[in-house]
Amino acid sequence: MFFLFLFSGVFGSIMIYRLSASIMSKHQFELGLVIPETVQEMAIKLFSVYNQIIAESELYCNKLYNDYEVVHNVSNYCYYIVNKLFSAYHQYKIEPPEQIWINHTILYNIIDCSKHRKLAEFYDVIAHNPNQDMLKAVIYNKVSKIVKHRNNNNICSHQNLFIMKFNNIYIYKTSSEGLYNMQHTDFTAVSNPFFSIEYKNLDTQKTIDIDLPKNICIEGNEILSNVFIMRLFAYKQMNEDICFTMNYRIHITDENFDEIIINPHEYILLTKDSYAIKNE
Repeated sequence: MFFLFLFSGVFGSIMIYRLSASIMSKHQFELGLVIPETVQEMAIKLFSVYNQIIAESELYCNKLYNDYEVVHNVSNYCYYIVNKLFSAYHQYKIEPPEQIWINHTILYNIIDCSKHRKLAEFYDVIAHNPNQDMLKAVIYNKVSKIVKHRNNNNICSHQNLFIMKFNNIYIYKTSSEGLYNMQHTDFTAVSNPFFSIEYKNLDTQKTIDIDLPKNICIEGNEILSNVFIMRLFAYKQMNEDICFTMNYRIHITDENFDEIIINPHEYILLTKDSYAIKNE
């Protein structure tokens, strides 16, 4: 409980600090007319000390979070419980509280091969370990097992998506071999090459904008496949009139203002300086 109060206190202090900074900046001219210069200097010094205390407190809390498994897990699960209650009310899924996990998502038809698609997910979470060498070894073993294990059962047709979350970085691959080749922990961030991305349901003509978080803009990521889109919708609070269908188009405006269209059997490969359209 001590660590929970500590984190709450730091968060509250940060919010107060930001509010104070905003007020001081907005009314700096008026304060200069009223408050004597010596008082202003003292206030600036106190503000500087307070700023230093906040920064050191953040560093200390981050160190506790990264170095102590108990603090790490308690913080994650408290955050998870709050999000779980909110997501249950609004009927969308959330990811596990752990900072490192591997996910296999399948978009499939069963038996009758109808147009109706279902989503199945399998998580393999990896416990926090301050020993980075040990952590990398565990990740390597987990990914190796995924590559070796294949199981289609009664699936008539399906598409795969393999995801690895490493701290705040997301790796997306359409094959287990692709994930295996990127399972190391040295990832290269790239800029988002798109100005806008829009999903259009051709059955209803409804559209929804898709925002790509910065932490998935990683060189080599394979995104915007049909599995990627359906999973994205499953983890997002959606309007009731928007639903996933395989009868869709993705309309994209890239950084060069070129207009491109992605069909349900294509996806985007993020490269170092741009992107490429690939077929499944």
